[in-house]
Amino acid sequence: MAQVGQDGADAAWLLAQHADKDPAFQRSVAEAMKPLVATGQVKASSYAYLWDRTNEPQHYGTLGRWEPRAVEMPETLDERRARMGL
Repeated sequence: MAQVGQDGADAAWLLAQHADKDPAFQRSVAEAMKPLVATGQVKASSYAYLWDRTNEPQHYGTLGRWEPRAVEMPETLDERRARMGL
């Protein structure tokens, strides 16, 4: 984020989030984002959305259309969501 500002970081995340035809790219972006969450350089919620988009079952429960997709360890879901600002 330091190089491109918040608008640039948000735009880059949006591109990765919707690059559904290239899941390997999405996963690589999520992996690159992971350590940056702890430093505040990446929004935790952005990482959570991208992680859920590329993994099954979801970890943060961010996706679902008419019915929610499966979520791992549902008993601790609210705690995970709160940590990520969801």
